[in-house]
Amino acid sequence: SREDLDRVTVKMLTAINNHGGMIENIYYCMHKKEDNCNCRKPKTGMLENAMDMYEVKPHETYFVGDSIVDVEAGAKLGIETIFVLSGKTSLEESRKWPIRPNHVFKNFLEAARWIISKEKRRAERAFKRKER
Repeated sequence: SREDLDRVTVKMLTAINNHGGMIENIYYCMHKKEDNCNCRKPKTGMLENAMDMYEVKPHETYFVGDSIVDVEAGAKLGIETIFVLSGKTSLEESRKWPIRPNHVFKNFLEAARWIISKEKRRAERAFKRKER
């Protein structure tokens, strides 16, 4: 229910906040699959709205998820996709998907560390080019 989702969201945001993190916004679709809305993954309406709001360029971002609909949605927009093994879907199952993620990590923490490392290297290269 919406109330359950709100409780989980508050609990999640509180835990993240208590550990020094910050989430600026949360997007979720409450529609059922049969509603055929534009915001339910693998459709991209919700992602497009968020990307427009924050002026995010697909080739400069990552989509981290734990299901095929996450990978499909990100890939449709040209976003680098990261599949995390949360327990929802196994690596073996993911190998049978018609679309493959760009990267696979054991959990969200590993994915986040990889993204930070990659972005740090990208920033260092840009800084070196600017110095020339």
